[in-house]
Amino acid sequence: MSSLIVEVCNVDKVEKHPNADRLEVLTIKGWKTCVRSDMFKPGDKCVFVPPDAVVPIELSDKVGITQYLGKGGRVKAARLRGEPSYGFVMELGSPDDFYVGQDVAELFGITKWEPAISYWKGEGDVETPHPLFHKYTDIENFGNFPTAFIEGEDVVITEKIHGTNCRMGIIKNEGS
Repeated sequence: MSSLIVEVCNVDKVEKHPNADRLEVLTIKGWKTCVRSDMFKPGDKCVFVPPDAVVPIELSDKVGITQYLGKGGRVKAARLRGEPSYGFVMELGSPDDFYVGQDVAELFGITKWEPAISYWKGEGDVETPHPLFHKYTDIENFGNFPTAFIEGEDVVITEKIHGTNCRMGIIKNEGS
């Protein structure tokens, strides 16, 4: 369960969409997202809503993106005229009332999508996390941290390809 970061950002870059005259591709915090032409220019303030955010229907209708959302208002990556688009961007009605880096998730009623706990056939039951166990699988989305690595820095990436994971422990009750 990574954090939900819905913040006021500056538009880093605006490019013409290669396959659509009325669309542009913005770069915000390293994310690429498609928008209508002439909405933003580099340096403009906006709100970037990343993938896996859940947007209330009133807000998605207001900004005209309801048809692009997944079940329950989930923001997902999409292809618009062949170009990948991650998340979406909202204009700020009064940009001077907001500052870059301001978290506006609560203000707009945007929440984090969490997958339902699934029960794999033959693999045993899945419990909700216990507060006494350290969480080691909370992985943040790299796209939220575009400056995490410095150009030229050595980076080692590993991936667990197969198998399942099980942790067990004894939780002693007081008095036993």
